[in-house]
Amino acid sequence: MFWQQGQAVAKAPKRAEIRDENIIRVIPTQAAPVRVQVVGENSLDVLKARDISVAGIGVQVGHDFNGIGLDEEIELVITLPNTKTFLAKGAIRHRSRNLQGKTHFGLEFVQITERCRELIRIYIRQNFQLD
Repeated sequence: MFWQQGQAVAKAPKRAEIRDENIIRVIPTQAAPVRVQVVGENSLDVLKARDISVAGIGVQVGHDFNGIGLDEEIELVITLPNTKTFLAKGAIRHRSRNLQGKTHFGLEFVQITERCRELIRIYIRQNFQLD
């Protein structure tokens, strides 16, 4: 499935047919951005999320997280629009580099409260649109 900001581009199942909310990834729009602070040993990066789901979040940075390997857990501070900031822990599950040299990291939530997952579900429902 291909995504545009806030919309599924390819044919997707209707909401009533969606059985697993973990598979829905939303690309935040400028009107509803998701901010992520990645807390490392010697760094603090404040980023905009590239995408978000109940299971994890994608971020794009202009550098690599030196000293942090795949499956390593990192602390995240996440801010959704119109909600309080919350803490989560994520593990890097994949990374890729685009032609501009920016690195995309896919982080799986490995420690997050159910209340925070519910905030993400609400955000997804408010921002997921089918063509």
